[in-house]
Amino acid sequence: SDGSEKLEGSRVRYNLDRDHGIISEGSTQFAEWELKSGEMAKVGADSVFGRSNVFTSCDLEKSKHFHFESSRIKVIRDKRVFASPVVLKVGKVPVFALPFVFFPITQGNRKSGILQPRIGLNSIARDRITGRTFGNLGYFWAPNEYMDFLGAIDIRTSSQTILRGRTRYRKRYSYDGNFDIRRIRDKINGSTDFSIFGRHNQTLNESSRFNAEVNYTSSRDLLQRTGYDQQDLLRQSVRSTASYYWRPSWGSFTTSARHEKFLSNDRTTMNLPSASLSLNKRSMFPYLSRTVPRRHGLLSSGWLYNA
Repeated sequence: SDGSEKLEGSRVRYNLDRDHGIISEGSTQFAEWELKSGEMAKVGADSVFGRSNVFTSCDLEKSKHFHFESSRIKVIRDKRVFASPVVLKVGKVPVFALPFVFFPITQGNRKSGILQPRIGLNSIARDRITGRTFGNLGYFWAPNEYMDFLGAIDIRTSSQTILRGRTRYRKRYSYDGNFDIRRIRDKINGSTDFSIFGRHNQTLNESSRFNAEVNYTSSRDLLQRTGYDQQDLLRQSVRSTASYYWRPSWGSFTTSARHEKFLSNDRTTMNLPSASLSLNKRSMFPYLSRTVPRRHGLLSSGWLYNA
């Protein structure tokens, strides 16, 4: 044991002076991953090397749904993992292979790397309609602290292939937003559809701002056929809006537009840009209100000053 790190094995040889050890049939955990190696080497406080490795993020104790096999692996604690070559297996069946992979294991920070795959339960016992399911096969890239990009593919071997891309961006006190674009190939009916969901909020200056939201699907039943989220499955319409708000010292101005597609019936509504202008309160007789005494004949009631 070394802090939160724990390594186990059938035989351990360790040099305390050099902080270097060899572990036969070793096992350890890093982040949500479990690693077992035929031979494991611990070098220094942060690095672990392994040969003849099996690692997985499946949380079942005995029979794992899926795992990765790799001849070589390097784990840098609280930073990242490198493995080469890598074969994904569902049970004992190989699914695909990569010459190498690397992914972050830093908690709480955005780091570029290969996404953690999602393996469906029907991948063990193949479903006749959907086939086996392999999801989140892709890459996440965070070039700086203001934006990030994600590209991935989800595969249902007998029914659907979904390509999806996502970007998020944010600059404090200025703008923020996100967009999710998907292309869905339905193998059952031979159709190809796409969807886009996103929003953008921007503060132009101290007195004006712009907001927009886009929700669009190329077919009305797309969310019901491809959605995983319960809110998407129950959604009755998709709505896109845009609005601009300006508040100068003398009043306020607002303009907006809306487009809504109803998913349960063949109906679409569109509201062309509407505008509204509001003026702040102004005295009708500002000169008199400043110069005429408050109690002067008919003006004693004060109605002139309040008009």
